[in-house]
Amino acid sequence: MPALCADVLLLISREIACADRQSFRAASKDFSFTVSPSFFKSTAIILDLPRMMDNPTQLDVGSSSGWSQFGRTLVIRSLRGEETKSGSDLVKTPLTDFLTSLKELRSIHWTLVNGDLEWAYQTVQSAFASFSKLENLTIIDKRTSDMPIDLTKMLLAAPLTNLRSLNLAKHVKAPAHYNPALFAELWSALAERGVQLTSLEVPTPDSALLDYLASYSSLESLMFSAGDDDAMADRFFAEILPNHATTLLSFICSARKRYQPPCGANWTFSRRNATAISNLKNLHTLEMSVPEYDPEVDYVSMLIEAATTHLPALRVFAVLGSTYIWRRRRCVRYGGDEKRDCKPVRRYRDIQATVDDYALAHEGDPEVSRLVASHRARIEVRRRASFTEMWG
Repeated sequence: MPALCADVLLLISREIACADRQSFRAASKDFSFTVSPSFFKSTAIILDLPRMMDNPTQLDVGSSSGWSQFGRTLVIRSLRGEETKSGSDLVKTPLTDFLTSLKELRSIHWTLVNGDLEWAYQTVQSAFASFSKLENLTIIDKRTSDMPIDLTKMLLAAPLTNLRSLNLAKHVKAPAHYNPALFAELWSALAERGVQLTSLEVPTPDSALLDYLASYSSLESLMFSAGDDDAMADRFFAEILPNHATTLLSFICSARKRYQPPCGANWTFSRRNATAISNLKNLHTLEMSVPEYDPEVDYVSMLIEAATTHLPALRVFAVLGSTYIWRRRRCVRYGGDEKRDCKPVRRYRDIQATVDDYALAHEGDPEVSRLVASHRARIEVRRRASFTEMWG
């Protein structure tokens, strides 16, 4: 009978929303025992150092706690705080013990912000060696500091056997801060250890990354901002992309960030790489830039035609310009005149007009209508994100 009761309680708990499981656990010991595994597995651990420094007992957990036994997701929101010896002494040891107790951790979402304490960062970095089951890692850098974190040192200290998803797209905000040498050792180590990522987002590709991607053939999602090395682009589309053609579900090769030079011509969609793109038969998502305006070649229509003709599984689609810059604006900031030249190499309006013309010429074609609608939706999302980044 007790086993039956536990089974019934488990069935009931599965019908309860994640947000309500905490209250359900508090109803009785039986409820708590039954629901705890699913509760801790589905609830993210929020690490917010300022709050924990105010109440260090939040970190007072043992190896038998629910988080230690079942916790799967760690979200690090902030490691900033007032740098005092008493404050760090109160929190450092409990923080270390807490992080190293998370033996079942699968995902980490870490946001770096201005004011992160050095000792707290070092504590988190050291704890990576304990995360033997880590599968997904996302690092977002919101700092204005020019000094990137030492990702290679941190990750190489961890057992990466189970790592499947790595998102560093927002780790480095500008090319001046992005040093491929910082990551070359990481890509080499991943290849040597036989780690085959299925999802990868990086700031921009480099030769070491291409060597790593050439070492296996099971990538499902790839996202990066295009570089300016045309020879590297030729290698990518001739060797790397075909290597993952049968498994790739999402490919986003976007323009560079605002106020940066346009991406290299060979990274944009053209006749040079049209065949490689058309062979991605299982692709669900495609967002790609087109070259500068050419009166003799309509690359926008060429990309739409390739998508509708050769990519039967495509659901999300967008034609992008060769830069993220959207418009020209003159503004006054910091007591002086500042002219922001926001005119793109390939204007958003020009691309949109060509997309509209193509849709009109193929009116009645449901596949064209669907992809054009997806393009418009994705462009609007990107445009809003660009303005948010620009004006905060």
